[in-house]
Amino acid sequence: MKFTILEKVFDVSKDGDIYYIYLNPTSQELHSKEDSKDNRGIVDKNGDLYMEARWSDDEEYYPLYSNWVHDRLLSHLHKKKKCLKLIVNEWWRDEDSLNYGVCVQRDEDTLNFYVAESYEEGIRDFHQGQIEEIFKLAKKKNPSLTFYQKNIFDVKQGVVL
Repeated sequence: MKFTILEKVFDVSKDGDIYYIYLNPTSQELHSKEDSKDNRGIVDKNGDLYMEARWSDDEEYYPLYSNWVHDRLLSHLHKKKKCLKLIVNEWWRDEDSLNYGVCVQRDEDTLNFYVAESYEEGIRDFHQGQIEEIFKLAKKKNPSLTFYQKNIFDVKQGVVL
């Protein structure tokens, strides 16, 4: 399979497979046949979306679903000294990290992003206002994407919220 480097590639990690990190990916990039599904991302306090995508040239052995977790994305960005330094490695239980960004996950290959499932119970609810503000900024920078304050786990389990 031949890959095309897309416009908004922010960084690349060769961690077994090749992982591209997009900065505010376009809908065209998100509909690329090479792009993975269920991508993890982090929306920073300015509304910028950093999203990973695993590309593989062997669809039979590596299905097009991302297997990077938020910690690996965050660690990679920390290592590269690029951004998000104020979001700590244990972001899911650290309420202060929500002042600097929100971890999100894409629903399969849609343009819908939800709050990551790992946030400890109560943190998401207690910080709804902060999350809402960050998502409003993200929508301005990513008008083709939709950001929901629902937990991706609940969405996948069919929980009506």
